[in-house]
Amino acid sequence: MFWRFLVSSLVFSQRVVPGRTRKLRGAEFGVAKGKSDNDAQRVRVNIPEPSQGDHPPGSIAPLHSQREVSPSGSMEKMDFHPLSCNNDIDSVECSSYLWSDQNFKTSTETVVIPCGVCVMMNYEEDILNLPYGLDIQGKLVFPDGYRVQILTPFVYVQGKLVITSTAPVSPENKGVNIVLVGTDQNLTSFVPHEDNFMACMGGSCNVGKKPFIVAGGELQISGLPEYCPSWINLHDVVAGGPIVPNSFPRAMRALDGCPRDIIDEAFDEGSAGWRGNLGAEYAVVSDNSSTSSPFLLVSDRTRDWQGPYFDIVDMKDCLIPDTTYLFYSRLRLTKSSGMSDCSISGGNCPTLVSRCRTEEDKEHSRVLGKLHPATSVPDGEWFTFATEFMFTSEETDPDSVFELLYVEGPEPGVEIAIDSVMLTLPPEEAYPDPENTENICLELMPDVPSGIRDVPYPFYSTRPTAALVINTDAQSGNQLYTLKGRRDNWASMSSKIVPECIVKHAVYRFSGLFRLHSSITVENAYIEVRSIRGDGSAFSSQITYCPTMGGQEGWVRCESDIVFTEELEEAAAHEWRLVTGTDRLSDVDYFDLHFSFVHGPVKGLVLDKSVYPCWGVGSEVLITSHTIDFEDSQRRKIDDVIQQEGSDYVTLLLDASVLPPTTSTQDKNFAVEVALLSRNVVFEGLRDDGANERHGAHLMVLHSPDVQQRFEGVELRGFGQQGNLGRYPIHFHMCGSVRGAVVSKNLIKDSNQRCIVIHGSHNVLVKENVAYNTSGHCIMLEDGGERDNVFFRNLGANTKKVIDLISEDETDDKPSTYWITNPQNVFDG
Repeated sequence: MFWRFLVSSLVFSQRVVPGRTRKLRGAEFGVAKGKSDNDAQRVRVNIPEPSQGDHPPGSIAPLHSQREVSPSGSMEKMDFHPLSCNNDIDSVECSSYLWSDQNFKTSTETVVIPCGVCVMMNYEEDILNLPYGLDIQGKLVFPDGYRVQILTPFVYVQGKLVITSTAPVSPENKGVNIVLVGTDQNLTSFVPHEDNFMACMGGSCNVGKKPFIVAGGELQISGLPEYCPSWINLHDVVAGGPIVPNSFPRAMRALDGCPRDIIDEAFDEGSAGWRGNLGAEYAVVSDNSSTSSPFLLVSDRTRDWQGPYFDIVDMKDCLIPDTTYLFYSRLRLTKSSGMSDCSISGGNCPTLVSRCRTEEDKEHSRVLGKLHPATSVPDGEWFTFATEFMFTSEETDPDSVFELLYVEGPEPGVEIAIDSVMLTLPPEEAYPDPENTENICLELMPDVPSGIRDVPYPFYSTRPTAALVINTDAQSGNQLYTLKGRRDNWASMSSKIVPECIVKHAVYRFSGLFRLHSSITVENAYIEVRSIRGDGSAFSSQITYCPTMGGQEGWVRCESDIVFTEELEEAAAHEWRLVTGTDRLSDVDYFDLHFSFVHGPVKGLVLDKSVYPCWGVGSEVLITSHTIDFEDSQRRKIDDVIQQEGSDYVTLLLDASVLPPTTSTQDKNFAVEVALLSRNVVFEGLRDDGANERHGAHLMVLHSPDVQQRFEGVELRGFGQQGNLGRYPIHFHMCGSVRGAVVSKNLIKDSNQRCIVIHGSHNVLVKENVAYNTSGHCIMLEDGGERDNVFFRNLGANTKKVIDLISEDETDDKPSTYWITNPQNVFDG
């Protein structure tokens, strides 16, 4: 989001506390109490005296002795100034002095670019090793697009360093890569040129390990063209179309010569093979029929297992083992005296049983389905008894002597009437249409709104002890589903989801109407997807919370989008369900259910055309978080850049899909930022310090007033030394006024400690920098005396706390992306 504020009259907290002494590695930092900026407070640092001996410029020297540092930025006889021997350096012909002609003794001594001399880099190898460091006292120029990796323990800029890269940012256009190495911070004491020799009290300044020091010198580095943005708001996205699965459930075809309906009996022509079990009377009668047609009545029952049965042994050639079959019937229970147990208590209700006997005279019997007590009705009323099951191989053995399907259960004395019996394979409309595979994943909810002959298949209850039935709403007349006999809050109506429709970063919208039959309201019900991994373990993914339901609420709609994750994509099976929070027992109605495709994975970003051509193929981009969780930021590489003629936008195709972010087309106030996470010019600190893994390189502009630094378009990777004072990725230290200095379009990535620190320096323009995955305060005014600095359109993302504090007075363990200590500065964007 683009935001703007001008700090003009606020009072911010001051980190330097008057009168407080801070100890750091044996040195004492004391601040004079009661002094103002105009009084030029001084901090005295007591450090051991150096060893004796002369130290030529650029050589390794011991620690410096006492020096005085003024927090206000003023220094008496301590500033570094441009070297007088470089007064005419910009008029010197650089091409006449090539690196290859200088005969530098790189393997034995520090490479010094002499003052007053301009050297053009033309080293022909990919890697230039400078084990004793690089001291630029004159001018060193890297031509536009020059490619080399330099390994060195330090870089000192006392003269002028020029690096330019105008090519699009891409791996093919990688340019200068300076890698700072070394682990001993006592080995890189900086001995300045004789013009500035007194700037380091005692002759040398301790600048720590892996330093990049600018002391009176000038940086003219441009790694990203001025017209090229470092970050920009996301205009729109390019999402994939409907998902087409290769594998999906298919309707089972009936065997050749066999009907789908194994049994379809209305008793219009007699019993048609149906009987009453041994010892019971049976007859086809037609009085009081639910359909004004005949039905089979079984009476004079003296055992609970006596009931209507049918021998399907002659149909075994049409039965398919391990395949779902649907059984449907209409039943009525009557008792000559009193009422049946099923109608009173839900006990002894009808049960569908299979019984077969093989040629070896082995009998197999099992329950195929049971009427749920919650669905029982008063005696004398017709009700639906339906279930689904699979036949086993024993039950479909053609050599079996008999195969009976029969209804048992009610206690003796209860008459059982049965009508409209059906045993069938599920109809084809209960399955995806194999002729229209492009439509299968458009709707994940089965399109069977009224079930199949009052059988709720392919819907089911997630809890087998609960019963899912089809009802008719008394007010609207709509057919709906009701789940009865619940014992758990997760007992829900559900249906299977085609696994191949679950693709990482695809977006679907779940919507449904739900009615909880409870006198008490429930506020924490929610919709979730329950998934099973390949190893059998399960996990749940919440889609959305529902409005308050129950009480007087009636129907409520639960609706939200879900973005499928990689974990969901890799799971083997899925179902959706309604979890009713604190309610475990109430019946629930379900209606108008949809689980609809919104769009496929986002693999393209639509951005302002200003990113072209500088954001090149192969470079990395950051999409900032679209949620309140910073970890939802995403990094991807650019696969292609597509221009649209006459359009103000270009499309970046990515190497992998992303979570759908918020765009300007949706809400310009909440559009995420897209930042370029690559540069052609890279400075980095080698991770070679096993004892201090959070210590990288650091760059400091040291006591250099009135020098117009230009540091643009550089990637600083792994800079900063956590816990070490003054060791930051970009640090203007006690420079006073540096009007005209620009720090822009740089990328500070994986910083160990802070980002851009302005300390005792004024009039710096800090603009359009990107800081990502950094530790501690990021862009900061260190002591509060800094003024007239301008911070414009800088972007910080994934700012994290440090582990090692500089001192107990610091607060980098509670970091701010912007640390503002003085209102006399401008923060814009």
